[in-house]
Amino acid sequence: MKKSLRARLADVTLFAVAILAALFFSQCRKKDDQPNGIDKSYLINKKWSIASATVTPGIDIGQGPITDLLAVMPACFRDNFIVLKENGTGTEDEGGDKCPDADQTRSFNWSMTADGAFSGEMLDNFEGHTSVVKNDQGFTLTAVGKIDGENVIRTVVMAYKAI
Repeated sequence: MKKSLRARLADVTLFAVAILAALFFSQCRKKDDQPNGIDKSYLINKKWSIASATVTPGIDIGQGPITDLLAVMPACFRDNFIVLKENGTGTEDEGGDKCPDADQTRSFNWSMTADGAFSGEMLDNFEGHTSVVKNDQGFTLTAVGKIDGENVIRTVVMAYKAI
């Protein structure tokens, strides 16, 4: 039985939120060296917002597969931003367009390995590997894995920019 368009959009939005949460709620060991990953200090004390978000292979939401997650995210989610602190804490802010039933801000913990890998306890609906690399305008989060126990391995790429 096919899911309704509304249910598939909810799944896509939930997937994007899961990937974001994977970035910010992962717990991992810290390494002292920075061989070829992002320097953690680059991420600290800046406001970061999502510039783009894609998924391959696309997710079928009833009208064919979509690959541009940002295009189907609600506007109230697209203006959110995060601030990461040196001590492993951070804040997500809803921005000017607050989503219904959401607090304006929420706190979270975050960590990463020296090579940019995020690992450890992930959300129940995502199993895979998440990594971060610096790009021209900010950083790119790449997650490869399965969502909601699907047999399909997807690659989600989310670019963040400093605002």
